Amino acid sequence: MKKIFLVFLIIYCTGCSSITHSSRGWEHYKNSNYEQALLEFQTANKTSDKSGIYLGLYRTYMRMNNETQAIIALEKGLQKNPDDGFLNWSMSDYLSEKKNDPCGALKYLQKVKQSRLGRGSLSRKIDAEIIANSVGCSKSAFKSPYENHKKVFEEFTKQLNLIGLKCHIRPGFMPYKLDEQKRNDVNYYYAVKHLTENVELRFSIFPRPKTSNNKIDETTGFFAFTLCVVENIAGKELSKGKKIDRIKDDIVKKVFNADIGYMAIVEPESNYGKGYKKAMIIGLLKKGVGYSYHTILFDEGKNDNINFGQLFYCVQFTDNK
Repeated sequence: MKKIFLVFLIIYCTGCSSITHSSRGWEHYKNSNYEQALLEFQTANKTSDKSGIYLGLYRTYMRMNNETQAIIALEKGLQKNPDDGFLNWSMSDYLSEKKNDPCGALKYLQKVKQSRLGRGSLSRKIDAEIIANSVGCSKSAFKSPYENHKKVFEEFTKQLNLIGLKCHIRPGFMPYKLDEQKRNDVNYYYAVKHLTENVELRFSIFPRPKTSNNKIDETTGFFAFTLCVVENIAGKELSKGKKIDRIKDDIVKKVFNADIGYMAIVEPESNYGKGYKKAMIIGLLKKGVGYSYHTILFDEGKNDNINFGQLFYCVQFTDNK
């Protein structure tokens, strides 16, 4: 028992020592005594890998204009404490401000969002930085997403206007080049893909022809068309047990401002779904106007940076048509 107590006492005192040196380091840092602060943080780091020590090392080195050692300390801190909000925020700030790399900063900001900081009083500031870096990323690395993006976006806007549809592209998603082979399965006019997750969102629009046969019931026609879209994406006929679900009418009317909605999830085997494990298809009918489909393609498992609810409800018909 005495030996066990002695071991516990040594561990406890070692922890106390690192806390003491770290506290002294922060006191010296606040008083701009950076050499003394660095010595205290280095001493604390010999017996502890706590995130606050690496944060102190990073900030102190930066104050001493030693960027190389600062980043080494920050990267090591993130290896030891990958989910720490302050370390991830420091890295995102460094990449965004010092390296002008908003795309790189986004990955770390998403980690900050998932930490305790993202659930506290700083959550709005973090959200604002995510949006700002998403916009910055769009203007830098994605300044010209692909050669004919402008023409594609103009055609997409034209199709949206034809059926009076509003589309909300969420932060973190950027324009993604259309694939003609995939469009052979189901034609889509626009696509966006997430910067850090394998998630893509595609939009298909089918205005009601002016010469449409009024004798055909729109509800029946819409379901038949939706079944065709779903099976083309699946790459096969729907097997027993697989079905297309009707979205509740009150949600369809209140949220989408549409008349009828359907939703289906399939494991795509077609060219359309190549590169993804799952496809969620949401189809909407606005009577007398046309059909809208938006498809969320994604992989199974964790998609921590994705709010699928926002993607599901990303379109809405207007009454301007």
